[in-house]
Amino acid sequence: MKYIVLTITLVVPLVAYLFLKNFGENKYAIPIYYQDIVEREVSGCFQFSLPHHVNFSAYKNFGIKAPVGLTIINPVFDSCFDCAPNLNNVKRVVQKHEDINVLSLYVQQITSFKNSQNSLGKNWFIREVNLPDLISILRCELLFEIPSKTSITELNEKNQLVLIDEQNRIRGYYAMNDREEIDRLILEISILKQE
Repeated sequence: MKYIVLTITLVVPLVAYLFLKNFGENKYAIPIYYQDIVEREVSGCFQFSLPHHVNFSAYKNFGIKAPVGLTIINPVFDSCFDCAPNLNNVKRVVQKHEDINVLSLYVQQITSFKNSQNSLGKNWFIREVNLPDLISILRCELLFEIPSKTSITELNEKNQLVLIDEQNRIRGYYAMNDREEIDRLILEISILKQE
């Protein structure tokens, strides 16, 4: 009797493992945001429609155009754009995925910028916008839940990176100063590259 129980306890998990390994699918789907519904009112936004695609061409007078490939949008609300630790987590992502685009948006009156563009890499685009336009981009394109009149202090609380795919769809929001969130961003970029 002992041998039968021992055999069952050893064989059943082994058979289950082999079955799942050979016949199971282990897929992790990255969501596509705002394809059917937006859970909040999007007032004051021009030409908003579903499914939502980030409209880079609406901001071409800032020199913002749609990068080719996966893009991280990095709104900068801090007083120093390139001071540690502001860019450390974004640089971690770029080190893991050198082909990823980064679009950093900052307001000159609030944020100083010391480094040269070349020190950040060829796929890192830095664009200066005024505060009302930055708020418009955050509200109408990236769909941050913020009022149209927002202070920098309130924006600092929404310090998030946004992942955009090749079709300009929002694929994720990530807390910029949270190491686990950045690890999740690195993993999700890897998954999107395999799709």
